[in-house]
Amino acid sequence: MVNDLAIRLERALPDHVAVSRSRLRGRCAMVVDLEPERFRLELRGHRVEVWVDHVVRDVTIRSEVSDFDSWIERLAAALEREATKNTALRLALEAALS
Repeated sequence: MVNDLAIRLERALPDHVAVSRSRLRGRCAMVVDLEPERFRLELRGHRVEVWVDHVVRDVTIRSEVSDFDSWIERLAAALEREATKNTALRLALEAALS
């Protein structure tokens, strides 16, 4: 599920999403930058760790550890906010998530 999410977001939002993968170690890291929040995820084997960073002028002023369910809900809300501001982004998200 995490890898599928990373692929879809990376495809839909290439300017906002960075994904790094290490197949040898079974790791995946994803950063979704939707200022003023930055959503970070690290997958290590079957273990997922997630954070929400609060960013001001490209400086992280606070970082919150979160559980995956809350993190995904906050990410969805941030994507929805961005989609209402940017039609191209909304269309890219609709195409990637359908």
